[in-house]
Amino acid sequence: MLPLSRIVPPVLLVAMVVSLRPGDRDPKSGPILQGVGPHEATVLLHLPGGGRPRMEVGDPMGGAFQELGARKGLGGRWEFRIRGLMPDSRYRYRLFSQQGKSLGGGVFRTAPLPGRGKVRFAAFGDSGKIPGWTYFRDSTGVQPAPWLQRIWPDQGAQGLLARHILERSPDLVLHLGDLVYPWGRWEHYGLAVFEPFRELLARADFRPSLGNHDLITARGGPLFRAFLYPRADQRYYSFVRGPVLFLCLDAFSSPIGEKSPQFAWIQRTLAQSREPWKVVFLHRPFFTASRSRKDRENDQLRRLVHPLFAKYRVSLVLSGHDHVYERYKPQDGVHYAVVGGGGKNLYQLHPDPLLEKSCRCFSYVLVEAGERSFFFQAFSIGRERLDAFQLAR
Repeated sequence: MLPLSRIVPPVLLVAMVVSLRPGDRDPKSGPILQGVGPHEATVLLHLPGGGRPRMEVGDPMGGAFQELGARKGLGGRWEFRIRGLMPDSRYRYRLFSQQGKSLGGGVFRTAPLPGRGKVRFAAFGDSGKIPGWTYFRDSTGVQPAPWLQRIWPDQGAQGLLARHILERSPDLVLHLGDLVYPWGRWEHYGLAVFEPFRELLARADFRPSLGNHDLITARGGPLFRAFLYPRADQRYYSFVRGPVLFLCLDAFSSPIGEKSPQFAWIQRTLAQSREPWKVVFLHRPFFTASRSRKDRENDQLRRLVHPLFAKYRVSLVLSGHDHVYERYKPQDGVHYAVVGGGGKNLYQLHPDPLLEKSCRCFSYVLVEAGERSFFFQAFSIGRERLDAFQLAR
């Protein structure tokens, strides 16, 4: 029989390296702000196994708070629908568990009336890198201890990106797809999205688009579980925020050819718009000098969909997929930018005479749009301004 002195050190070593707590297979989230309009907003909360949470919402200057109950959604998702708000006004909210424990909160600004006021929005894509130790856990069933998780290499840059964007106080955040690598699994949403973007999700209206990696598991089912889409049966959507019409397209799982429902919807939505600015966002790029530059699907978008953008005077098209920053010279008056440096490994860039600006770096864009002005900027996570241009009406 081994003496106790020879058994204890290995046991202590295992305890230091391996956490006895099981992996987070059903992730929790903080508050997720979505669907902010002039008179309404929605807050989601993923709280598996918990009781019914409650919300208090009111004037951020210290006015009276109104209490709201939650509606049960998919899995452990709770939904708070806030109604009767004033346009272009600030509100504060806070969430509590059934036992009264704080679950977070934030301050947000409602949208101006359609066509009025201004909006500040940020955009980036391809942020969904999960820490390297997650692959170890998934393949072995062993959860590394918290201290080892913190020092494990290959962590990704999305946490730093989120903090820098939060400093800019956007009203709205557009995600350009690939929220969770490599398979879009639900159990990875905590590490890839809910934790690194916790504060940003609580304060800015978050609008995602589907990336190819998001679709690997259940054709995007985990993304629709994590966030609200305007229609459960449609993977593309539009909304108005003040002077801007936004269109989110799906170029990976919904047909987009000339006879497709999505193509007809794009044409109809743009034709009916009266907003001074139109912004399109999706995962697949129309133009790129990086890894997907030879993809036939990009050619199809340029050939079929770009003429609609030119005809209806789309101001800006934002894409991800290639992990770089690129902005192309205006094509028939339309500005195209690839903003795929959201945190995953960066790609190589190749020469292209149509490129206006490019950078192989982690980055995001920030746009401030008013009724007569549209100011675009791109920043690296080192806070360097990479690019800028301005439009006027």
